[in-house]
Amino acid sequence: EVDHRTDIWSLGVIMYEMLTGQLPFRAGHDAAVLYLIVNEEPGDITKICPDIPISLVQILKKALTKDVGERYQHVSELLMGLKALSTEHSPVDSGVARKGIIALLIVLIVVLTAIGGWFWWQQSRAAWARNVVLPEARALLHEGNGYAAFRLLGKAEAYIPDDPVLNELLSTWVVHATLTTDPPGAEIYIRDFYDSPDDWDFLGRSPLQEIRLPPDFIVLKAAAEGYQTQEVVRRGRLRNLRITLQPSADPPANMVYIPGGPYELRSMPAVQLDDYWIDKYEVTNRQFKEFVDNGGYEKQEYWTEPFIKNGIELSWDESMIFFRDRTGRPGPATWRLGTYAEGEDEYPVSGVSWYEAAAYAACAGKQLPTIYHWYNAAALQATNELTSYSNFSSSGPEKVGHPLRLGRFGTYDMAGNVKEWVWNETDGNRRFILGGGWNEPSYQFHLDDAQSPFDREPSYGFRCAKFSETLPASLTARIEGPTRDYRHESPAGEEAFAVYERLYHYDRSPFQANVDSVDDSAPYWRLERIEYDAPYGNERIPALLFLPKGVAPPYQAVVWFPGASAFIEGRPMAAAEGYKDWFLFIVRSGRAVLVPMYKGSYERHFGSPFQPHIFRDILIYSGKDLGRSIDYLETRTDIDHEKIAYTGFSMGAGVGPIMTAIEPRFKASVLLAGGLFSWRRAPEVEAVNFLPRVHVPTLMINGRHDFFFPLETSQKPMFDLLGTNPMDKRHRVFDSGHVPSERDEVIREVLDWLDRYLGPVK
Repeated sequence: EVDHRTDIWSLGVIMYEMLTGQLPFRAGHDAAVLYLIVNEEPGDITKICPDIPISLVQILKKALTKDVGERYQHVSELLMGLKALSTEHSPVDSGVARKGIIALLIVLIVVLTAIGGWFWWQQSRAAWARNVVLPEARALLHEGNGYAAFRLLGKAEAYIPDDPVLNELLSTWVVHATLTTDPPGAEIYIRDFYDSPDDWDFLGRSPLQEIRLPPDFIVLKAAAEGYQTQEVVRRGRLRNLRITLQPSADPPANMVYIPGGPYELRSMPAVQLDDYWIDKYEVTNRQFKEFVDNGGYEKQEYWTEPFIKNGIELSWDESMIFFRDRTGRPGPATWRLGTYAEGEDEYPVSGVSWYEAAAYAACAGKQLPTIYHWYNAAALQATNELTSYSNFSSSGPEKVGHPLRLGRFGTYDMAGNVKEWVWNETDGNRRFILGGGWNEPSYQFHLDDAQSPFDREPSYGFRCAKFSETLPASLTARIEGPTRDYRHESPAGEEAFAVYERLYHYDRSPFQANVDSVDDSAPYWRLERIEYDAPYGNERIPALLFLPKGVAPPYQAVVWFPGASAFIEGRPMAAAEGYKDWFLFIVRSGRAVLVPMYKGSYERHFGSPFQPHIFRDILIYSGKDLGRSIDYLETRTDIDHEKIAYTGFSMGAGVGPIMTAIEPRFKASVLLAGGLFSWRRAPEVEAVNFLPRVHVPTLMINGRHDFFFPLETSQKPMFDLLGTNPMDKRHRVFDSGHVPSERDEVIREVLDWLDRYLGPVK
């Protein structure tokens, strides 16, 4: 067994050689040396050094004994023996040989003192690693701060490499990966995605085999002489990582290289993409101003596509009148007097039509990316959890290049900030515009949108791409939009519906409810964080209950059902601030709002709602959670049990007919930005089968140009099929996209509806 006493034996070998000039075990080859070490004693040192003190001979014998039990058990014992020996023999009256021995003793004492100090320091570091670092690393992991824990575990390993707790953490949490680059030999750096963009740790030179990575979002940087430095975002769970660097000679300015390959969009056949370049940032005001100042609006050669508006082709002169700023000058709709607001040079240009974006790209020697190239660069599945740091549900665009908005391949702001025009056309002479805008919820990052190429909303912008060859027609061709037309579908019959409805039933047993915390700091409401038993398994339903201030109980109550982002991102409800904008005005009107954490949402996330079977499970569990949430409200004396309403947003509005058909206790329903989904799902979660069974007064609020829920084929059929009395249902359509931007009008409609069917708040 090799331990610290092996080192004491090795020190004895060195002492023997220092005293005699010979090794204690000498032979002509290694095997013979090993035999002597195991079976023979070292040569008699007194025959080589007659003047050596007997005490030193005894120290050497004890250090070199083959029986580890008889050997010094700690280096401090050896040090004590040498110190005692040095006081016994004064060098003043000694001979030359004895002086040499005493000098040796002094050297050994100094060395061993240093070793003892080092050993003490090492032991103190080991204690620090066990007692401080490991508990702190565990706490960081519990908090979700994986990279900081990763760094701490690396420090602990330097002092306690064999510690079982450390090795358990490393084996169960850290991921082993292989990283290669083209060309090889690049310097590889790593940093936490959420940390400072300048705080890098050096990993080594590629290729790197079996490197350890935290299973969180990280940024990798590859740098090699003669090549462009590249930064990429990766999830540490990946086992094989490869980064391709591009030669630094004449690269396109402020563009990033995107590797090609087969790419499958939605359920469409896979297409083959060659390698290409895409803008690192959205096109900025400063860049677009150069286009304007260089006569971009006067040079027809940049405006190559026919101008089609409402099915009619317009001339150049007829079309250009639509591309004016607020003061009638050529330029984006958000500009004045031919320019942008002071201080917004590096903000994305916004308020531009598809035609203006395409003309700018042509002037720059680039093109608008196709829908395939844009989605490939955006890497939806690889970065969807990062949308919480993107500019969604805010008051306006922000400067490009925020470090927390870095995409997988080194692009910025592909999620949020401004929606980005791409090349492809869809039905109705509309062009796709992707990524979601600053005024929309984060789930828009995952949804296709298409609008008239003449539209110039304040959230419309773009970025460009560069291709080495002319793109094939298969990539630039028209793509059909949502094709499911509910005008030609019929709901399920009574017998089938009875089967579907029973799937949402649950046993109404007693349950334990707790108020975990109370926050009374807001001026208009009191927030209670509560939990109550789910009607299945041993699970609990966390929820937020907003109670209005300045109103006497019992309160009217609204139960909220969120949009798809709550089920996609898997981030904590407390971090999802944007969702509150669509119901806090209800709280300020004097009503309570309950926000349950439905199974599949927020911390209870278990998969994407775009997967058909997961969607089915989410809705059936959510239906039971919804009923249980009303059960909870009915236990509270400060809630008016006869005045409870349902409000759903986007996905929550799309499934609203299911929830209000299975739950008769609602007295009103508000469906914001909802409709019938274009994809087919199991019949028990198809809202069309529940619509005739809805009898609660229902308000639908939609955008006329909603690409996800088309007006004619989705919204209107939903409204028409509602079983509600025609006098008690209303469809308010705004001239907007998926989410109506006329907030004041939306608020007025919702509050008027609740006043009408729950009664005015006193």
